[in-house]
Amino acid sequence: MDDRIIKKMLRGTMVVMVVTVLSTMLGMVVDGIVTSRFLGQEYMSAYGLANPIFNLLVAINGVLAAGIQVLCAKHIGTGEIERAKQVHTISVVVAFVIAVVLALVLFFGADGIGYLLGAKGKDAGLLPEVAGYLRGISIGVPGLMIAFVISSFMQIDSDRTRTIIAVVVMTVVNITGDLLVAFVFHGGLFEMGLATTISYYVALIIGLTHYLKKDNVLTFYFHGLRIKDALQMIRYGAPSGVVNLCITMRNIVMNRLLLLVATSVAVAAYSIQNTITAATNSVATGLGMAVLLVAGIIAGEEDRESAVKLIRVMMRLGFIIAVIEGVICFFMAEPLAAIFAGNDSRLLDEAAYCVKIYAFGFIGNVLNSQMENYVQGLGRVALANLFVVLDTFVYSVVVAWTLGWGFSLPIGFIWAAWAIGEFMVMLTIYIMAWKREGHMPRSFADYNFFPKGFGVDEADTYSFTVYEMQELIDSSIAAEEFCLEHGTDPEMARRLHLCIEEFGSNIIKHGFTADDKKHSIDVRISKKGEKYVIRIRDDCKPFNPEQMYEMRNPDDPTQNIGISIVFGIASSIQYVNTMDLNNLVVEIGGQKHERKLRERMKERMLQRKQKKVR
Repeated sequence: MDDRIIKKMLRGTMVVMVVTVLSTMLGMVVDGIVTSRFLGQEYMSAYGLANPIFNLLVAINGVLAAGIQVLCAKHIGTGEIERAKQVHTISVVVAFVIAVVLALVLFFGADGIGYLLGAKGKDAGLLPEVAGYLRGISIGVPGLMIAFVISSFMQIDSDRTRTIIAVVVMTVVNITGDLLVAFVFHGGLFEMGLATTISYYVALIIGLTHYLKKDNVLTFYFHGLRIKDALQMIRYGAPSGVVNLCITMRNIVMNRLLLLVATSVAVAAYSIQNTITAATNSVATGLGMAVLLVAGIIAGEEDRESAVKLIRVMMRLGFIIAVIEGVICFFMAEPLAAIFAGNDSRLLDEAAYCVKIYAFGFIGNVLNSQMENYVQGLGRVALANLFVVLDTFVYSVVVAWTLGWGFSLPIGFIWAAWAIGEFMVMLTIYIMAWKREGHMPRSFADYNFFPKGFGVDEADTYSFTVYEMQELIDSSIAAEEFCLEHGTDPEMARRLHLCIEEFGSNIIKHGFTADDKKHSIDVRISKKGEKYVIRIRDDCKPFNPEQMYEMRNPDDPTQNIGISIVFGIASSIQYVNTMDLNNLVVEIGGQKHERKLRERMKERMLQRKQKKVR
């Protein structure tokens, strides 16, 4: 089996995720530009102090969105569509409750929170603007969280265009609002936060139109809702939340360090650097979110081969992205920083210096974040949390405080702490893979970090990719021969052959010819106990074989006879179209099903004898 469909899943999902992240980051960039250039450096310092709270909101969103993607993807991977709908419903309810509580806490506790963030002592004059910004964005928390959650479902339901429209419109509204605040209303940070709030609700309204689609996999399903689904969703999504929580804590701690060893100009420069690198890193962030979703589906299928292919694709693509991002940040540091610093030469020099040094950490950061999303998608939450905490907080903060406060080295060493920390994480992952595999990692497969008991033995699995009818015929025969060589009952091997050839030929006839695009089919057979499971995945237009089976003419027994035979011998057939891919899971065998088949055969033989007698 090749990695064409894995690449397509990643790239297609990544495009939407990148647009989402980039639009959000662009909103932050515009907030920073307008604040720094038109409101002043003091306002930028206040914005920098308040920014960790925005990161905290993103962290909570990350928990819910990632947990939704992993849990829904797992249920879809196992064919449990009803369970995926239940997860969808409970997550929206939970997101709404959490959002209302957070909005109230932020609005009424803004002054106290601003004080804790550092607006005190010599910087007490920043408190009114810090609190104002927090109150402004607090009103939009419900819109932000629910819109973010719905966007996760839209990825799974192949509604990528609507997602892009929502985030683009949100960004335009946010930018327009910021400019109006600066040039028309001459407001402060409260009004800036309010403009962001309005953009969130616009995005939410557009997102809600997703539910007008008639072919959604994930719809509201209130029967049998389980509180434990919400808890499991939070558990699976924890690493994504921990990422943003650790970044929030890191920014708070770094701001404290910079105020101790430098001035508020360093804090403003650090805020500019965070905004620039977050925006340029949006492509890698989008890739990581796509990896999370694809890994969740692979985990539901317990597909070892596809998991290794995912590692290879994500690491190669991640490296290319990281190099491009690093080069852009290093060579464009001055003009990028000038967008924020304006005529403040001191702030410009400090920010450009900071961005240049940070550029050296992109390779480590991107590759580490892909591995974190991968293990999170597999359901290895504890391991993902460990990688995240080391990556986003422990190593970089310890190095920064050791060099900047402990040894009183120049500020450049504080800026370099992030890159040093990223390469320390890479070394940690390498050592852990070495210990787990029992030898020095030599290939991407050595970084699989599979959960205990994950997947089935290679001797019980056979997979292949086909691009044309003759390949399908040859591969179906090869699959039957493989099964026979591994001790499969001849009758069972024949059924597997029939299922693959019948479903595959229908996909080629109805899907490959529907447009001029190149298509392929991935087929995987695995033995699980007494049952055999066939997973067929293709990238054609939606095509549900159950509908063909239901539309057959009972008066014409020859119509769709192949499909009818397959439905007769299969114990279970599950179809779902998600992420613009058709996914078909067919189960054959099992003691109960075999017993029913034998009883059915006896009935047919008896009916034939009775007809002959008549």
